[in-house]
Amino acid sequence: MYRRTWGALTAVTALLLIAPAANAATLSVDDDGDDCPAAPYDSVQDAIDAADPGDTVALCPGTYVEGSGAPGTNAVTITKDLTLKGAGADDVSIQPKRSTPTGGQIAKNNPDLRDAVGNIVTIQGGSASPVTVDISGITFDGNGVYVEGGVLFLDAQGSLVRDRVTNTVTSDRANAFNQPGGWRADDFGFGVAQATQATSPPPGGSPRTLTLDHTRVDKYNAVGVWIDGATGDEPPLTESGVVNDVVIRSSKIIGRNNCPNFVDDGMCQNAAPTFTGPTFGQDGLRVTAGSTADVADSLIASNLVQGTNGPQPLLFPNTSSSCTPSNPGTANNGNLPDGAGVRLIGAGATTLSENNIVVNAYGVYNAELDGSTANTGNPVSAENNWWGLRYKCATANTGPAISPVTNPPIPENPVNGTGIPDAACIATDLTTVNNSDAVDFCPFRNGSQSDPNTGEFPAVDAPLPVGDEAPTIELSSDDDEYDRGDTVHLTADANDDFGVKKVTFFNGLQQLGVVTAPPYAQDFVIPADAPCGSRSFSAVVEDSSGQTASDEISVDVVGPNECEEPPEAPTVELDDPPTHIPQEGVTVTAIPAVDDALDVDEVQFFLGTRLVCTDDTGPDYTCNVLANGDEVGGQTLRAVVVDTAAQTAEDSADVIVDKFDPTGLSIEMDKERLNNKKVRRTISGELGLPERVDPDDGCEDGTVTLIVERNGVTLFPSAPVALQPDCSYELTFKVKEKKGKRYHYDVEATFGGNSVLEPISNEGGFGK
Repeated sequence: MYRRTWGALTAVTALLLIAPAANAATLSVDDDGDDCPAAPYDSVQDAIDAADPGDTVALCPGTYVEGSGAPGTNAVTITKDLTLKGAGADDVSIQPKRSTPTGGQIAKNNPDLRDAVGNIVTIQGGSASPVTVDISGITFDGNGVYVEGGVLFLDAQGSLVRDRVTNTVTSDRANAFNQPGGWRADDFGFGVAQATQATSPPPGGSPRTLTLDHTRVDKYNAVGVWIDGATGDEPPLTESGVVNDVVIRSSKIIGRNNCPNFVDDGMCQNAAPTFTGPTFGQDGLRVTAGSTADVADSLIASNLVQGTNGPQPLLFPNTSSSCTPSNPGTANNGNLPDGAGVRLIGAGATTLSENNIVVNAYGVYNAELDGSTANTGNPVSAENNWWGLRYKCATANTGPAISPVTNPPIPENPVNGTGIPDAACIATDLTTVNNSDAVDFCPFRNGSQSDPNTGEFPAVDAPLPVGDEAPTIELSSDDDEYDRGDTVHLTADANDDFGVKKVTFFNGLQQLGVVTAPPYAQDFVIPADAPCGSRSFSAVVEDSSGQTASDEISVDVVGPNECEEPPEAPTVELDDPPTHIPQEGVTVTAIPAVDDALDVDEVQFFLGTRLVCTDDTGPDYTCNVLANGDEVGGQTLRAVVVDTAAQTAEDSADVIVDKFDPTGLSIEMDKERLNNKKVRRTISGELGLPERVDPDDGCEDGTVTLIVERNGVTLFPSAPVALQPDCSYELTFKVKEKKGKRYHYDVEATFGGNSVLEPISNEGGFGK
């Protein structure tokens, strides 16, 4: 949580900034005008339409719901060279507009990778004149809408840096194929794709590079990242002559997990593939028709074949001593190649190095343009990756199996091709094993998962926060010298890479005013009895993420009379200042003293940098200091006196802002019968926030622990569930309940507190 202190007024934090092209403009966008009030746009598409090629569109924190929501449209369309820069994937989201309360559809009724519509974002150039678009710090979220894909680079190149592409499937439940855009409903729903509309090699064509760096792609339907150089989608493919080239670094591509929604599906003790409904395979990375890939330091996982005819993996008895499979593991083995962590179909030179490629039907499947024949003429270089272990009883890590006729146990993911001797293939027991003539995986990481030197690579963190440069400010006045009674015109030139939130002006220690939109200006009238000499003014700029910078200037008061005897400077003292500020606030008193020839103009009271109140009545100068949720913890309480000559002085004290008490913790229980023997129960509720505590502060972290009893028998002695950003919590579990029998549940919920809120508990009882 960001804490503002007085010392932060002059602090400047230097962070990574993606620099725009020379002479390019930056257009700021803010969805609600709160984070960047001066932003001229509240729509991403409007800013893109107004931008010139080479400009930067900067997105301040917010959720941007874009497009019309009609079938055959995009949420956002880009047709020019551009930089699209968000304040961070956790803070900025672009979503398609819903046409119904639960979702809708922007995909065409007959989706096509090259139709240029149906996506959250489509970036489209010409087949002979690709555009370049660089994107960072944004989450692209399907928002429950049936989409063809997340981000499509169509005759385009560029980058996705520290982004997330998610929910390009309307649901990933086992029965989601019954709804449009649901998991296994059709073969669309990609995360990121790069394709071309060219049907023959364009003149002067050169490889078009797309870079994914610290980017996460998950919750997709058919393909996570699809790099395509073909003229059609179904093998045998025909090369277009356009070479699309993807470079993936420190990223995650994750298909449907066996337990896709932890909250929805309960505790996941019995996680297993789904063997009902349509048979369907996912690909993590698909590269086709002459296109190429270079992947390193990344995770590609959970791309399996599931459904009625899904391959039945080898199963082992749930005992530590038994290493004999309890089933043959041959059922539907012919469908095992339908899912792959990496699928290459007539791809060009591809390199996979130092990745974790795990829990996929096939780890890597390298085929010719027909989609099935092993591409032994162009084997993929897949050395120094970690492929997981075959099963718990393995005595050595012998690498991925090669075109197995028996379905391997989860989590091993094999490769295709034919085994060939290779001295570089050494297992942990120093046994030489075969390599593949289609996927060169030797040498490989041959240790156990926990071995730091030969096992699984450390998990990458994606997406990372973006670089956010601190704001800049330059303060100036209309003159250097003034007489008493003159007006000083102060102007601040304030800038930020995303957007300025506000500029605060000061006369000495006195806050003059806050300006949220340019021009950032403030007037100050020099009092008639002001002392001659130097007078200081300052201005502080704050950006959309709370970073600050300041500048200070001095002007000279030179006349017109009695300059030789300046009045005494004022003083002020906090009278018995508090050490703590409770939730209900505390009254603070300041005792000022000024020159006999002057009076007190006002006393300002600050908590940190925030002006809490101003008292200009006297003779007792007081303030009831009420803290906000983002001020919990150590703060500085200040009193600033201003005399009628506009001279200032301050006194300060260190205080602790106490945590707030929540207003309540609700508990509800819902029931859904699954069959005659089983039901799905959902326990949910919400943490009530007191005044002056926002969800961003009070619900930033924390856990609700549930104790659940049914008919006096404990089901969950301690089930922790995370508090969500909207202050809600939810636990769903499946349990046997005979139809017609009565059941009574007792639930105790305890919020353990966090850095802003105190703990709170509640109990509830629920009948049939």
